[in-house]
Parts: sequence; structure tokens; C-alpha cells
Amino acid sequence: MLAVAPSALWSGDAESFLQPALQILSGEKSILSKRGIAYVLLLIPFVAYPQHFFLALALFQQTLMSAVILGAAVFARLLLGRASLPLIMIIGIGTGFYDVPIFVAHLIRNEVLQGFCLMMGVGFLGLALKEKTFFATTMSGVFFALTNLVKATQPLLIVLAAMLLWWRYRQEQTGWKVATVVVASYCAVHFGCMLASVTTGLKFKTVPYAGCELYSQVAHIGWVDSHKYPQLSAFIREAVEKYISLKKRDNGYVRHNIISLIEEYKESKGTKYPPVDEICRTLAFEILFTYPFRCAVDFGHKAVILHTRTGFKSKRPRLSHIQEAGAKAKEAYEELMIQQGFVKKFPINFEPAIALQNTKESTAYYFLKSLTLLALPYSWISIVTVNSMLSLVLLAFTRGWLRLWCLQLAFAWFFFILLHVTVAEPKDRFLVPMVSISFWLCTIGTYMAVKLLGKLATVISFLVFKTNSPNLE
Repeated sequence: MLAVAPSALWSGDAESFLQPALQILSGEKSILSKRGIAYVLLLIPFVAYPQHFFLALALFQQTLMSAVILGAAVFARLLLGRASLPLIMIIGIGTGFYDVPIFVAHLIRNEVLQGFCLMMGVGFLGLALKEKTFFATTMSGVFFALTNLVKATQPLLIVLAAMLLWWRYRQEQTGWKVATVVVASYCAVHFGCMLASVTTGLKFKTVPYAGCELYSQVAHIGWVDSHKYPQLSAFIREAVEKYISLKKRDNGYVRHNIISLIEEYKESKGTKYPPVDEICRTLAFEILFTYPFRCAVDFGHKAVILHTRTGFKSKRPRLSHIQEAGAKAKEAYEELMIQQGFVKKFPINFEPAIALQNTKESTAYYFLKSLTLLALPYSWISIVTVNSMLSLVLLAFTRGWLRLWCLQLAFAWFFFILLHVTVAEPKDRFLVPMVSISFWLCTIGTYMAVKLLGKLATVISFLVFKTNSPNLE
């Protein structure tokens, strides 16, 4: 990937991550961002060396993605034992050549960092459930907190983790103590980061936008006269009805037209209305309650897309994506750096990224494409479908601590499904934080299948030998 595109690709949301980092380095103390603070802080050391920003970040994130896969393999080996090592190696090599994480690790986005934190949190939870160690329990809570500081898409993981640990230790009468430890470590990191920012004078506020995203997903369902915001409803009615008449889902249209109208109306009314995200959430739920069947059908359609198309044979990177990233980098240089004056303090060298708009097919490009064919099973079947099936099957065929751990894997996976069927869109890049979950589900599923086949072969051979040899006990 570094040979194909020797700089971090400028994604559509890259500016929203980089700008807060530049503001902090510029000495600003009050930061308002819709992104989590963890990835913003990660960018600061790279921005401090602006001439090498793109290459250094791309190299770091590709290395971090490798650490996610290797870490998942290490945890699987510790949890399943030496007999699982051949399967771990085969599935690990396939995961390493999966084109979606290779491509996304090159983007200026937070999915890779979140994937690393989630891998560590769930992996340590598995060790805590198996070996009952205080260290693993504490580290699980720490990394679950970091996961949500990067991107708050798994807020309930810590709740289930505490319940599972309590159940595991219940016979020793220490279940509540262990559950308290994991929750305490989670809270210590979460609130400790807030306290640290207050101590340094930094006021980093993350603006919620889940309500806006949910409304953008359901606005096309049908018009509803809002009972809570009747005047605002009348103000945006023409724009909404125009959007509905298009008879298609266009989340960008909603964000840039309808939600911008809501923001305009709110600003004209001052403090009379709550934040825009809360308004959009209310409007979205009014649509959900008015047209429940239509919404269910729409969400079901998204679930089908998620399970059949997302992350399946995507064959990234496409040249069009790389060329588009170069064009966006040029726009970002003109807008973000020059207009806002950051270019003088932090002269980031955009030339490598801008040059990508002239990228052409190369030997390295075709070689990378050929490597992705080794991504087993990702190149053969829809991994989303496989993960959903294994999440349910493993709960029936596992026992003891392994079943508890599989329950955590299934919860994380189906919460991901729920989130991207309702609030978000089925996009390839959203799979990246789930790479370790997918790796473990595939490994445990294959491991259990091999064990069952081994037992079946033993029974068959015993029956055959006993039938042919009466003296054999």
C-alpha cells in the first residue's frame, strides 16, 4: 500500500480530525469537535513534524493495523491453546491480506485506532474470564474506555463485561468485587482524561451527532408534522417534501439541505430550541413511530446490503479512490491551511497527497490486488454474513468461560449491526474496528468444527473396529 500511495489518503472527514489537532497545537484552549479526543491527540505528534506528516501517519497506521491482527492471533493462541495454532496462522494470513483494513489504515480516520483498543479490551476480557487474573480484568476496563474515547460506538460493552465477570466469579462469592474492578478501571480512564484536560486548561467538547445521522437515515420515509416543533416543521416542510419526491435515499442531501435549514432556523430563534442533534433525534423518532412498518422494511433492506455487499470483494484500493483523495487534499490545503492561517505555524507538506490525483496503474498496484486474493475467507464469501451466523452458532456449541466470551463477541458484533442498520450506513470502512471480532469468530468456529469432526471420526472408527474385531474393547 505504501508503494501504491506513499502518503496517507485524504478522506472526506479528514479535516474534522486534523483541525482540532491544529487548534490545540496553535494554543487554543476551547475546542468544539464532533470527533473523539483520542484520535485527535494521536495526530498531534505527527503534525508536529509537518514535512513528514502524511508518510509517517500512513506508516504508523499500517503498522497499527498489523498489530491488531497479530494481537488477535496472540490472544486466540493464549485462549484456545497450542492445538489452535495452525488455524490461527491460516486465518491470520487471510485477515492480513484483507483489502478493506489495508485501505482504511491509509486514511486519516479513527477506525484503526478504535480497532486496536477494541481488540485489546475484548482480548483481555477473554483472559480474565479464562484465567481469572486481576491484571487482565483491569486492562479490559482500560481499553474499553479508550475504545469509546476514540469513537463511542460500543458504549454498553463495559456493562456486559461486568455482568459476565460477575457470573464467572459467582461461585467464589467475589463476583461483585471483580465487576467493580472492571467498571472502576473504565471510569478511571474515562473521567481521568476529562480531569487531565481540565487541569491543563483544555476544554475539548465533543458535539453529539447521532441524532442528525438517524434523521438522515429516515427522512425519506415520509412527512410528519412535528408535534414538539410545529413552527420548525412548517419551515422545513418544502425541503423535506422535495427530498421525498426524489424517491431515493441521499444522506448527503439531508445533511446539506434539510439539517442546514434546521440549524439556520435554530440560530434565528436563539436559545428557544435545544441543540440541533436533539431536534433531529426527536424528528427521527416521530417518523419511526408514525411509519413503523416502512422503517422496518427500510432497516431490513439496509441489513441485507450490510450482509451481502459490505466489505465483500471490494478489491480496494481503486484508482478512483486514490485520485479523488488527491483532489480532496488539494482543496484541503487551500481551505484548511491557507484560509485559517495554519500554514505558517504548521507547514504540512501536502505535495505527496496532492500528487495522488495523477496516480496511474502500476506493477505495485496489480501486485497488491493479487495479494488480496489470499484473504481467506474474505475473498470467497461475505464475512458479515459469516460473523452473524457464527455469533449465534457458537453460543450453542461452546461451554463455560468460552461461551461467556463468545457472548461478548456476539454482543459487540450485533450492536455493530444495529448501529449501521439504523444510525449509520453500510460502508466498508466501518468493518475495520470489527476485524479482531471477525478473526476470533472465524477461528473459534473453525476450531470447534475441527474438534467436533475429530470426535465424530473417533466414534466412527471405534464402531467400525468394534464391529470387525469382537475382542477389541
